[in-house]
Amino acid sequence: MRFGMQMYGMNQTFLKDRQAFYERISKAGIRYLELCVMLDVDPVASEQLDPAFKAEAEEHVWTVTQLKTYLKEMEPYGFKVDSLHPFLQNVAEELPLLISQLRAIDQLSDLRQLIVSCPVYQNEEQFRGEAEKLLKAAKAAEEAGYQRRSHNSHAASPTYEKILDMCGGKVLAQP
Repeated sequence: MRFGMQMYGMNQTFLKDRQAFYERISKAGIRYLELCVMLDVDPVASEQLDPAFKAEAEEHVWTVTQLKTYLKEMEPYGFKVDSLHPFLQNVAEELPLLISQLRAIDQLSDLRQLIVSCPVYQNEEQFRGEAEKLLKAAKAAEEAGYQRRSHNSHAASPTYEKILDMCGGKVLAQP
């Protein structure tokens, strides 16, 4: 059985002492990491980010530049990244750019799936809009050789099932 660790929520512990963190999870038998990554944002563009998005990103998410640094540090421990959460404000528009940046990173050769959270929506128009965005993102992921999956961020949300149904099997649920 493979054991992995989702890094979302671990960033503060990770940043306190990265080498100690690598050693602890390696000794625990963790070999697979699921990372949360966003595009590098220049200072001017950073000021235009939604404040809630920016705050969550700063607490839990790595930029592509940070990802490159951390992956090099992890090499001696043999960790693999086969799943990644793109943290994007506009998944349909930004995912192709993030994919192009990820494909240029040698240490991500095991990456096979991109996971995007499924927000809660209240009406049919919102459901359809999200399904359209996910389908556009799924096409970009498929062209790059990745599976495109979604996960339910909210317990017992009917949004998740409905949006997956609207995507007609082109977006899969995260196992």
